[in-house]
Amino acid sequence: MELGASFFKSKLGKRFFFLFLFCAFLPTVILLFLSYQKVVGQMTDQSLLRLQEDTKSYGLSLFERLARMENLLNICAIKLSLSDDRPPVIDNELKDSMSSLFNSVYLVVPEKIYAPLVGSLNIQKLKDTAARYSSEQQSQIVVSHSSEWVSPVYLLVALDKKQPHDGFLLAELNTSVLWGIGSVLLLPAMTELAVYDDSGSQLIKTYAASSQEHLRGARRLHASDIRLFEYEWEDALYFASSWTLFLQSGFDAPPWTIILSQSKKDILAPMAEFRQLFPLVGLLFLWVVLFLSMYFLRKTLAPLNKLKEGTQRIATKDFTTQVDVVSGDEFEELADSFNSMTKQLSKQFEALAVIDKINRTILSSLDTSVVVSTALQMMSDFFNAEVIIFARTNSENRETLELAVLEKGGQITPDSEYTEISQVERENLFGQDRYTLLDSSAQVPRFLSSFAAKGCTFLSLPLFTEQKLAGTVILGLNVLDQASAKEEIKQARQIADQLAIALANASLVQELELLSIGTVEALSRTVDAKSEWTAGHSERVAGLAVKIAMAMGLESSNIELLYRGGLLHDIGKIGVPLTILDKPGRLNDDEYTTVKSHPLIGKKILEPIDVYKDIMPIVVQHHERFDGKGYPHGLSGYDIDINARVLAVADVYDALISERPYRQGWIQEKVLGHIEEQAGKMFDPQVVDAFMTIAS
Repeated sequence: MELGASFFKSKLGKRFFFLFLFCAFLPTVILLFLSYQKVVGQMTDQSLLRLQEDTKSYGLSLFERLARMENLLNICAIKLSLSDDRPPVIDNELKDSMSSLFNSVYLVVPEKIYAPLVGSLNIQKLKDTAARYSSEQQSQIVVSHSSEWVSPVYLLVALDKKQPHDGFLLAELNTSVLWGIGSVLLLPAMTELAVYDDSGSQLIKTYAASSQEHLRGARRLHASDIRLFEYEWEDALYFASSWTLFLQSGFDAPPWTIILSQSKKDILAPMAEFRQLFPLVGLLFLWVVLFLSMYFLRKTLAPLNKLKEGTQRIATKDFTTQVDVVSGDEFEELADSFNSMTKQLSKQFEALAVIDKINRTILSSLDTSVVVSTALQMMSDFFNAEVIIFARTNSENRETLELAVLEKGGQITPDSEYTEISQVERENLFGQDRYTLLDSSAQVPRFLSSFAAKGCTFLSLPLFTEQKLAGTVILGLNVLDQASAKEEIKQARQIADQLAIALANASLVQELELLSIGTVEALSRTVDAKSEWTAGHSERVAGLAVKIAMAMGLESSNIELLYRGGLLHDIGKIGVPLTILDKPGRLNDDEYTTVKSHPLIGKKILEPIDVYKDIMPIVVQHHERFDGKGYPHGLSGYDIDINARVLAVADVYDALISERPYRQGWIQEKVLGHIEEQAGKMFDPQVVDAFMTIAS
């Protein structure tokens, strides 16, 4: 067929042509452009997120390397303190290990004696650095700021933590190992590194890394995140992420600011070829679509107009419309099919709408009773059933069925009852996998006889979950039109299949919940079994905490978390030696410090398990005090998680009333008096009030 000027003689043809230009061509071009921008934006966002993660990971690995170096110096200090050699020497194995991490290591004693252990250092720089030693128990990090791209970093470790003034080890760190550069490359590919201390002085800066000048002129990439910024260097745009490494917890040193940066060009390098190819493919696609659209528009204008008018009438819910097309081709056949379709649309759309509503309703709940009740009610309305019954099989007694019966016009919630069934009746109900029609008195089970007397025909739809028979749905119908029986049975079977899926889902969730609770209880018993004195402690505490929470009127979700948290609150005691837990006498300071670490040990144990993140505050905070004198974080008042405040009372009660290796258990009155006395000090007064109501 030729494409010529005659195409434009038709007003509809012109309209379709220009409509295509404005509604297809322009949107496609815009879509191509927006798609490209979206891809670039997503790639940039992903790179920024990766850059943030890399910065944090690098900072953590940097702290780990510092800790490893400090640990090696501590080992050296111990060996030196045990050695009688003068001058002091270390074995070759330790020396080799230290040589890989340090450029030089010196032993410095109060008499200003500098004994080299590894490598050598300029004596003046040695004296200057040693003079900055502050005789603290905590290891010190000293930076000798330099105008070079990397500044020397020194680590000073006391020979004896208890007597830090007796002498110390002074080590110059190997910057290649420390910063992960050179032969020990730990930086991500195509990444620049800069590190500054709290005074803004540079510790290290690679070639294109951000300088102080860049930091002053940096532009934030997100207003809500000051750690992401961009800067320009040699006409290239760089994205950078900063992360603060706090050293105070492990070393006597101010925090360091770590900055990793990547050029935008490197980030978007994978887009270069795509940017060249994408427009060409898009243009080719547009030309092909344009040509084919013009060709078929000419061929279909006349019959399409009639079909369009017919569809417009259908859109107004006029399903009596008929389209008259005489074209001698497929459009005429399409018109005939269209006319036949309109006769069935009303019933089909109604059926589909109801089925969809039933599907969404029964699949939106995991409560078996709700699923069954909703499905039966909606099926009863849809099929206009005189009665609808859900018969659940009994795995323990094959001669018994549990019935949920819903009669027409009856109550919405089905009545549950039990009935006996013979082997013949069972075969009649469940004999076929898809469905069974029971239309004779010989086939109808006894519990359906009263409805059979009213002339009902029964449709039995067996339900299977995990390839096992779970029950059947029985529809009692007064009239089953032979012409539509096949379609109605198909629709009923579809709904029954969805009901089976919903029941399987509900059963699976219940099994998973039981498994989860069982796992938590097993973990708690593992902790309690470590010491004979704490056997059953966690379960008793969890049970008592639940009673207190119920007395306080806490939500059920809180109570569930509280029970799980109570079972696992002492899981950190796995990391506490049994000699401490079972010590019959008073704990010394070091032993008590070890015991106080168990909340944080518990946190470390549970952190990898995502489903336990909601109970983490209970595990960590159950030894915090209302007055702020507790541990591990010294939280006070309502800053303490409510579940942890409840568990604290239950925990202390069970601990005091139970026997321990270092004391006899207290009597009930003494325990209650102590807890009441500690209201507002150790405990939340509201929790104590609730506890007293259930304890009295």
